[in-house]
Amino acid sequence: MQRRTFLATAIGALATAGCMPEGKLLQVTAPPTTPPRAKIERVLIWLSPNITLASEKLGDAFVAAFAPYSVPVKVGRASALELNRGDDQAKPMTEIQATHRLEIEVGSFRSGGGIPAEWTLVVSLYAGKDRRPLMALQYRPAGFSDNTVATVVVQKLHEYGYL
Repeated sequence: MQRRTFLATAIGALATAGCMPEGKLLQVTAPPTTPPRAKIERVLIWLSPNITLASEKLGDAFVAAFAPYSVPVKVGRASALELNRGDDQAKPMTEIQATHRLEIEVGSFRSGGGIPAEWTLVVSLYAGKDRRPLMALQYRPAGFSDNTVATVVVQKLHEYGYL
């Protein structure tokens, strides 16, 4: 009996290994459909300190997603013991003279009981050094190597008039 259960599990895992569904946009929080005060000219992407759920490849995906709009991108990462985010972001913001910044955080994480890990990323757009977000998105990646959130976020920024 155990052998059959193991075999069925192994076959199921192999059958779905090549099938990578896309992630899912869960929610967009943005002001009413008024045009933004300023378009994104240069952007700082600020990744979560969790390198497993927000890898360097995610930063590269954002660089690629902004490329068709000719928006220069600088990617930085929060430290695990970040006390004042503004201090950590000051140098990269100045280097690129960023007009906006996107902060990517792990919103929630759930794993265990033999089910695949599931988490959400919260992506918030800020103007320059402002502390109040202009827009926020919640996205559930399909897996550890799913970086489609970058394309979805940039597409939404375009739809809302930021690009």
